[in-house]
Amino acid sequence: MRWWFLFFYLTCFSGWVQATRHFSHFTEKDGLTDNQVQCILRDQQGFLWVGTSRGLNRYDGHTFKHFLPDTRQAQRTVSNENILDIRQDSFGYIWIATANGLNRYDPRTERFKVWKNTGRADGSLPNSLIWNIFIDQQQQLWLACDNRDVCRFNPQTGVFTTYPWKSFLDAVHPKSATTDYKTIYYYRPNGDTGIWFMTNFGLFSFDFESQAFDYHPYPDQGFPLAKPGGELNALFFGSWDKDLIRYEPEKRTWSRIRLPISSDLT
Repeated sequence: MRWWFLFFYLTCFSGWVQATRHFSHFTEKDGLTDNQVQCILRDQQGFLWVGTSRGLNRYDGHTFKHFLPDTRQAQRTVSNENILDIRQDSFGYIWIATANGLNRYDPRTERFKVWKNTGRADGSLPNSLIWNIFIDQQQQLWLACDNRDVCRFNPQTGVFTTYPWKSFLDAVHPKSATTDYKTIYYYRPNGDTGIWFMTNFGLFSFDFESQAFDYHPYPDQGFPLAKPGGELNALFFGSWDKDLIRYEPEKRTWSRIRLPISSDLT
């Protein structure tokens, strides 16, 4: 889970503020629905979208507008207050992962559309709890649905397609066969041809063309990994013990980079 207070560089809002560089710190007192910020997106129009555990916020440089679940006007707001990820595609649509549904916001109409799971075998969204969204170059959405296989969503056809990551996991990691909870947390691009994804069983990759999975196990000594970052030739991860972890796919090697510890905030 990504928890932090919202700090951002005001000069990113071109034309809204003076050229003087300074930081601002926003909390509930300034209009956020919650101090637990889980995702941030600056959209193509310059708005800052802030996803919290208690609602979606849009900042215009002056004030926050709130989007909270409301069954009386479902097309005007999000399906769930727990906002886990926000992305924008090349068509301008804003995609929002929540704890109960995939949401799409159209800035032109200011309307939301929602997809939810309606059954395990009916071709709907595999699970309504979505941790992460990745949008590839073909504008397909790759969804990290809780305790489900790799999922691709085609917005043009409305079709959800799954790929059998769990079966592959059981084959390369037999101990996982006795575990009910197998989930994907994050996706990152692997060049233009595939994706990396972090799971509760480690790092995996998936090739779009061959539809083949690969497993990238951690070293025997164990690396406590958290959120991955995307690079083409190497991957960097932030670990729970505050070190930086580097993975080089071509060599299939892991290394730990010790970060200096300092109490200074300058």
